[in-house]
Amino acid sequence: MLHQARSHVRTALFVDFDNMYLNLRSNDPVAGEAFATEPDRWLRWMHEDMGQVVPDATEETSREILIRTCYLNPVTFGKFRPFFTRSAFRVVDCPSLTSRGKNSADIYMVLDIVDTLSHSTYFDEFILLSADADFTPVMLRLRAHDRRTVLLASGPSATALQSACDMVIPLEVFLNEALGVSLNQAGQPGSADAMPRAAALARGQAAPIIASSPAAGISTLASGAETDQLQQSMRAELMSVIAAAQAPIPMAAAAQRIRDRLGDVVLTSGWGGFGSFGKFAETVTGDSLQVSGPHPPGYLLDPRRHDPLEPGEPRVPLPANVAGLAHRVARIVGVPQLPPDGYKTLFQEIAGLSEHHSVNDALNTVEPRIRDACKSQGAQVSRSAIHFVLQGFQLAGVDWRSADRDARVLADGFAENVIRLCLNARMELTDEEIGQLRSWITASG
Repeated sequence: MLHQARSHVRTALFVDFDNMYLNLRSNDPVAGEAFATEPDRWLRWMHEDMGQVVPDATEETSREILIRTCYLNPVTFGKFRPFFTRSAFRVVDCPSLTSRGKNSADIYMVLDIVDTLSHSTYFDEFILLSADADFTPVMLRLRAHDRRTVLLASGPSATALQSACDMVIPLEVFLNEALGVSLNQAGQPGSADAMPRAAALARGQAAPIIASSPAAGISTLASGAETDQLQQSMRAELMSVIAAAQAPIPMAAAAQRIRDRLGDVVLTSGWGGFGSFGKFAETVTGDSLQVSGPHPPGYLLDPRRHDPLEPGEPRVPLPANVAGLAHRVARIVGVPQLPPDGYKTLFQEIAGLSEHHSVNDALNTVEPRIRDACKSQGAQVSRSAIHFVLQGFQLAGVDWRSADRDARVLADGFAENVIRLCLNARMELTDEEIGQLRSWITASG
């Protein structure tokens, strides 16, 4: 019997609206509004460009989101309900249960997710939009039932929760690709008002430069010269897509944009004879193109402009007395492996923000400023590291936007948060190791 290719992936989507909206809005008000009022936009991205994690799904397999459920506080966010009902969501009211605003969304979500396991339709994949670490047990339950899971890392989600998932969507990818939010400051190359060429391709605004005949199939590339021409065109288009991307781009999105530009010949030719887009992309990797990502489906990026999506070795070697401990802590709780001088410069630049810029701007504006300021001082601090630190201040209750903040206070607050994260993760740290962590992060050693 011939193997029958999978026609589509059956997906269930669960959205913790309050959690998502507030986290996205803290990064960029535009992102929060786009998420809340344009669900069709990011749903289309999930259908077409997000990429697959189900093992037998190919690059051409579609995703069908059969269950769409949104959980929101009707008192605070009821005005957004119509946007989700219009997009075929079932909206579950989750009013506040405490004076501090805590609602019942997580309980409802867990119950519905577990119930879906026994649904008459077998769901291959569960997508969860929330950063609440309380969902780690349910993700492990889904894994035990051999279901694939996808998480959007929209906030300070626990490392354990991310590790329990088959795919973790990086925040910057969701902002740029799914919501169409510019990651660059206005007026700079790649800003929203410049509409990159790759975005135009994705919207079908460019005509194919190589046409294919459905009846002819692979015969459209009968000669070696035609194959070489197609491969050169594919490479040129891929580099154009990467050059226009403000963030790492999912493999599926890059593949679709090349298909939009070159036509179906890329499929009928088996991606120019390489067999798949992934194998083709591997032949183009180099100084300006790399494949990255801690989970499938993989992302393409320019290492000269984009931060890697998987933890690597520190850019600057750490002191020998703390290198091993820092590496262990980084693997467990995700703390950036910056050298002490790097942390010192970072905290100084955060404390000095108000001298030149408003500290009340969205994170999407503040983080690039901090990165560039650190670079001008000779410290290479990635934007993802800055985001982790600012989220750490939030968890520690440290108001880094306060006018009277001090670099030393920021350093101490972040160090305490890292130690707390380690203890919560059940890491066994001696008093000496705790002291070493403080000395490393506060540059007091």
